[in-house]
Amino acid sequence: MSGWEDIYAAGEQLNLHPYSEIVSFVKRRWRGGAPAGAKALDVGCGSGVHAAFLANEGAHVVAFDGSPSAIAHAKQLHASPGISYHVAGFSDFDALGARFDLVVDRLSSTYATVDVVTEFYQNLRRSLIPGAQLFWQGFDPENTGRTLGSFDKKAEIWTGFTSGVFQPFDTISFFTQDDLARIFEGYQMTSKRIVSDVNIDTHYRHSFWNLELTFEPS
Repeated sequence: MSGWEDIYAAGEQLNLHPYSEIVSFVKRRWRGGAPAGAKALDVGCGSGVHAAFLANEGAHVVAFDGSPSAIAHAKQLHASPGISYHVAGFSDFDALGARFDLVVDRLSSTYATVDVVTEFYQNLRRSLIPGAQLFWQGFDPENTGRTLGSFDKKAEIWTGFTSGVFQPFDTISFFTQDDLARIFEGYQMTSKRIVSDVNIDTHYRHSFWNLELTFEPS
């Protein structure tokens, strides 16, 4: 998380507007706003922009990030009585008994190992209401940035990036379909796509999984 802490501490990447794919996901599920009493979870909330969007839709939002600077900025930029911000990572997040109707994770999981992400989403099942909706993004193996690092077989993570957008970070996961099946065992995938754009001049491919899921306890 040191990479993101350095970035947020420098006042960088503090998004002020929610990403369109999350707006679309939420609007398709909460037509006319969040149902009464709805609770949402913003995983790796960064600047808090998506927590603020969810709160504006009428949800009570729990938002967490492993970067203390991110949470400090979020409380200033997107303060709301409907948002509870927490400094926490995947391994130490505590839902404190909350039960969530909707979860968003925009590329946060990519900065953790597959094992850590799997444990988080399997444990999260206990904090989801039946029919809970999830939006999740994570980088896929065809992302050109992967070739600028090396694979640590023991830790099963990519590291040592020599250049590119991943250079500031110690580790990155590029998720395979098998990884996704393990992480989201017990969930129902309603949409599984790879979103990709290619720089025509450099041929750099920036691509990631875009998943929509539902949780129905068995």
